[in-house]
Amino acid sequence: MDPPLTSPDAAVRGALGSGAAVVLDTVVREEPLEPRGAQRLRVIDAMTGEVTVEMLISEEVGAVHAVGGGRALVTVGGETLLLGR
Repeated sequence: MDPPLTSPDAAVRGALGSGAAVVLDTVVREEPLEPRGAQRLRVIDAMTGEVTVEMLISEEVGAVHAVGGGRALVTVGGETLLLGR
């Protein structure tokens, strides 16, 4: 499992609402084939603390909205996706 953040002072952005949190933070590139400027997206169920989604995204992330139940609406590359269980 990845560490919670790359450093204690790491810049993060996200959204909190309806029993879920969405967190985006920058991933430090460690291998040559990893994408530059990737972000780690995590959706967290606020009731249980469980990370329901964790993924790396190399495209620009637009809007993020927590919709509850460990789910989120995330806009990536002009498409809005429902992520979670």
